[in-house]
Amino acid sequence: MRRSQVAVLVISSVTILLVLGLGMPSYAQTACAEAAINFDWQWTVNSPPQNKAYDSSPANALDIYWRTFHYDPQHGLIGNVPSSEPAILAALAFGQRHNANAQKTYTDCRAQQPSLHAFLRLVVTAAPGRPCNLPDAGLNIVWQAGANSPTIADAKKYWTQIATTADPNAKLYFGTLAIDSLMHGQMHNPPVIQEYRACFRDNPNGLFAIVMQH
Repeated sequence: MRRSQVAVLVISSVTILLVLGLGMPSYAQTACAEAAINFDWQWTVNSPPQNKAYDSSPANALDIYWRTFHYDPQHGLIGNVPSSEPAILAALAFGQRHNANAQKTYTDCRAQQPSLHAFLRLVVTAAPGRPCNLPDAGLNIVWQAGANSPTIADAKKYWTQIATTADPNAKLYFGTLAIDSLMHGQMHNPPVIQEYRACFRDNPNGLFAIVMQH
């Protein structure tokens, strides 16, 4: 989507709200809605391996997240947010290094989220305008289970671990790693990983009920 189209979309949304008498949307809503558009663009443009642009993909930032946090049953979610968060945000910004406005939507949206974990959940559910189609996602999961079974196994492992903790941030952490693992198995196919993100946003239990069958 071109930046001019994004601007028209945002302006139109604000106009509709004013006409309805609902007032201006909150800054947090606007910042994160724009960030979602930019996350989605970044996933689509930078994820295919043939583009050799993995360092520009949001998946690179999620790799840093995976490496710098871990869960211990006795001590909970362990990680050094002050040191890892700048690296994660820098990795996201690298994929938008030619777009200062997009980078600003990332920092503004992060500032409005209660935790890094909540912010990264937005990264893995960014699929604005894309509806969830579980039957179609199921067909892609069937293919993936045969062609790239380790990614299905990892997704199942992390999804199952959500039930082992009561910590809200740990639940976000395991959920993010679960969908990240699932997307890794289709990184060559941006429309499929967008569909996975849409279903994880709209019906995560339904999506992973399918995953758990394989």
